Amino acid sequence: MKKILWIILLFFPAVHASLCELNFHKINFEKFFAQCHQEAEQNNPNAQFNLALVYDEGKGVGQDKQKAAYWYTKAAELGHLEAQFNLAQMYYQGDGIEQDKQKTLFWYTKAAEQGYLNAQNNLAAMYFNGEGTEADKQKAFLWFEKAAAQGNPFSQYNVAIMYYNGNGVEQNRSLAKEYFKQSCDQAFQKACDELEK
Repeated sequence: MKKILWIILLFFPAVHASLCELNFHKINFEKFFAQCHQEAEQNNPNAQFNLALVYDEGKGVGQDKQKAAYWYTKAAELGHLEAQFNLAQMYYQGDGIEQDKQKTLFWYTKAAEQGYLNAQNNLAAMYFNGEGTEADKQKAFLWFEKAAAQGNPFSQYNVAIMYYNGNGVEQNRSLAKEYFKQSCDQAFQKACDELEK
């Protein structure tokens, strides 16, 4: 009997502390906002990211998803990996901007290539399901494996399932069991259940 892959897209906004953010806690908001805005206009990707985060979460200003997307885009284009991830999330969910799975795939790829764990997991899920691209089980396996190597229990479970079923990779029940164990060791119950079978 084939085992079913467990796909979960991780939607944890990335947060990064910079001078702007640190000053937010020390100084009044108006000074923080002015400083961040000035640094963002000077192409400081950390300031752009923090400004996007403020608009995204509506902290100290009215929530404005379009402005958040604008500043995430500016920072993402400068290589800021958390901005790339958050922008991909916005495109995936259609959160304040038009849903676009191809742009989601593009930005997840940028962040995943820089080693961002959640982007690797989500990119793998998109390849597995054929979202924004044709389904590609080998690419899905590659990205799940990269996230699994960084300790992501969901990705470890999915690698185990793919090895167990021979889906996107040559079937190997021994390796499947190892990955189930890694995932179970991190308290992912579905993996523990598989080990008990």
